[in-house]
Amino acid sequence: MIFDFFLVALAFYLAIPGVVAYAAASYGRSFWFWFAMGVFLPIISHFWLGVLIARDIRAKKLIAMMKKEDIEYMEGEIRKLEVRDSTRRVSSN
Repeated sequence: MIFDFFLVALAFYLAIPGVVAYAAASYGRSFWFWFAMGVFLPIISHFWLGVLIARDIRAKKLIAMMKKEDIEYMEGEIRKLEVRDSTRRVSSN
């Protein structure tokens, strides 16, 4: 009876690190490091991982926005060169 209770308690205790480790692995972080963090610091590891994941998502959005701005800038420069080139062709004829 006591052994059964111990196994159930152990399963619930290891569920927390399992969730943390799965979330970490989903975002490219080390499964076993975060599993160990979840075992020794169960609640703190949830919050810490959440902050790191949010920071990564924000950085990826910023990089995507910067790439979009660079593409738009280069398209504008190409248009300017095309207009300049077409005016040179017309004036040379």
